[in-house]
Amino acid sequence: MTIRPAIPDDIPEIARLHIDTWQTACRDLVPAPYLAEMTFDRQVVLFTSIIGKNQQNIFGYVATVENKITGFAAGGPEPTGNRAYHGQLYTLFVAESYQGRGLGNRLFHAVTNRLKAMGIVSMLTWVLQDVPAYSFFTHLGGHQFTLKPIMIAGRELTEVALGWPNTTVIPPNPKRHF
Repeated sequence: MTIRPAIPDDIPEIARLHIDTWQTACRDLVPAPYLAEMTFDRQVVLFTSIIGKNQQNIFGYVATVENKITGFAAGGPEPTGNRAYHGQLYTLFVAESYQGRGLGNRLFHAVTNRLKAMGIVSMLTWVLQDVPAYSFFTHLGGHQFTLKPIMIAGRELTEVALGWPNTTVIPPNPKRHF
């Protein structure tokens, strides 16, 4: 297993992985038509905005196993000016067949370490309440501090903000791997 900074050449593989992970992790939560309409081209645009623009403050990491991208995480400054949390984990996902091996944990810590190097020691993330990642983040010490309803394909879901006021005290190994 290797964790390394994402590069523009990784974008197509990250886009495919993102679609696959949403379709598996959210299959019982998000309406099937929404998942079916996730297109490769749209995901390439999304990840190009994170990786391809070479922005210093927005960054991504990939997890690889035998040179295959099996996970991705991105982070950077919190974009809305939140007074309590200055950094944000924008996304973190791991292929279902590679979950439970510590890749999510290592990606999470890569993001928090990069934020710390930028002088940012507080962080938040947004996650759907009923997906496995919610439990993963709470085991890493994320504290729920707000909820908001979101509509996805006509279904109201709950998105949760989890925060870490001090990322320097996050436990290195959660009880549950992702």
